[in-house]
Amino acid sequence: MLSRGHPATCRAQGRSRIDTRAQRKPSPGMAAYKLELEGALLPPILQPAELVQLASAFDDERFIFELKHDGFRALAYITPDGCRLVSRRGNVYKSFGSLSNALSSLKCSAIQDGEIVTLDENGRPRFYDQLRRRGNAVFYAFDLLWQDGRDLRAVALLERKRALERLVTGHSKVLYAQHVETRGCQLFEIVKDRDLEGIVAKRKDAAYGVEWFKIRNPAYSQYEGRRELFERKRGSSVGGNSGRTLAS
Repeated sequence: MLSRGHPATCRAQGRSRIDTRAQRKPSPGMAAYKLELEGALLPPILQPAELVQLASAFDDERFIFELKHDGFRALAYITPDGCRLVSRRGNVYKSFGSLSNALSSLKCSAIQDGEIVTLDENGRPRFYDQLRRRGNAVFYAFDLLWQDGRDLRAVALLERKRALERLVTGHSKVLYAQHVETRGCQLFEIVKDRDLEGIVAKRKDAAYGVEWFKIRNPAYSQYEGRRELFERKRGSSVGGNSGRTLAS
């Protein structure tokens, strides 16, 4: 459990980067977003929310903070008949068939936002193993965009996350992305101590993607050589090779 203390300097640096002048009205409840789709349970392809990068962590009672999982960003389009894992560029991840099958076992109609992550025996991400499709891939679900014909993107974040947690709790391959409130600085210190990728900050009362930020750990050991690897992959794609999507 995190303690209450946090560095004041960290808080001051982070807040200076965020425009909080606009006052937002409370988001309506989920019942207000029932959508009749004339036989379709899921909408067309949606666009995953973008995160703005910040240089430093911050503390703010209006925000929640999650770990930034080192893997492939994906939207999971789930129906009782199957699941498609779709990349930020709209490509279906075809090499994670067993994970797609695991998501379809939720027996619902939903769209979840999350990260495909390959974990080692200690639960730590292994990005290069994932590139080679080795190891134990799981889906860290951190948001629920759509459920049973309801568009939830305008619903407050914490309400969406509560619905998501109810949906995935107890599943061995679909893991709920935990969060802490207010204390981003201390979570970031833990991330640095444990050599993890970073943290994500999200406005807890806001709609999907509103005031989402990422703060990377500059000392993260698995960044080493990644830029060069991605450049080689992009070059081979232009040359006519497989064009496998790389996402982080």
